[in-house]
Amino acid sequence: MSHYDVTPAPENTWDRWTYPPFSGHNDGTYIWGRGAADDKSLFVAEWEAVTYLLESGWTPRRTLILSHGFDEEEVHARRGQGHIAPFLEERYGKDSLLMVVDEGSVQDDFFFGAPFALPAMGEKGYLDVRISVGTDGGHSSMPPKHTGIGILSEIVVALEKQPFPVKLTERSPFLTTLACGAAYAPKFPKEWKKLLKQGPKGWEKLGKGLAAKDKMHAALLHTTQAVDVFHGGAKVNSLPELSEVEINYRIDFDE
Repeated sequence: MSHYDVTPAPENTWDRWTYPPFSGHNDGTYIWGRGAADDKSLFVAEWEAVTYLLESGWTPRRTLILSHGFDEEEVHARRGQGHIAPFLEERYGKDSLLMVVDEGSVQDDFFFGAPFALPAMGEKGYLDVRISVGTDGGHSSMPPKHTGIGILSEIVVALEKQPFPVKLTERSPFLTTLACGAAYAPKFPKEWKKLLKQGPKGWEKLGKGLAAKDKMHAALLHTTQAVDVFHGGAKVNSLPELSEVEINYRIDFDE
């Protein structure tokens, strides 16, 4: 299971890329471009694996289904997997699939000194919020203290100043990942093991330390908020009458 669509890359930003985002440039070590990591790599890997197995004379014991969506990156799109999933359930029945292999997690060959397969045990919640501010129009030569864009900007700043708290609790799948690492990875940090054994207070301290380490760990440990789209105004000498912002939330397991 994978998808072969990608997020946009506006043409006016292409000069900031090392290589054009849709070039698929191969430098001998890496493929550069939109979708190289998310998620055309999995798409290609699945077909390469199946082709190799069939050419080697392998015969599967169960039905193998290759499912590929084309609108995963489209907000609320339902034309790809939105049709595929109901079709598969109707054909094979509810809870009929033994396993789903998708982009949700990875195999880590260097997880604190040991190779780990990391099955996805949960998915954060998803929420898009749109905030609209309507204001009086007029000529920009006689502006108010704050235009609608200014008011909306203050709202965005206030939201970003209050991020959701970092939490590592028993409801977090990442806690299980850390517990497995502590039990089976030879290079798992001893200090982390001590914190894991302390229970909720130790987990809290460990979670905050991990979140401060890098943004990937931080994203796993709290509800994230990303201001992604801003609309407002129609002309530079005319006051905006409607200003809007769209914010994407990925909701933590413990919310």
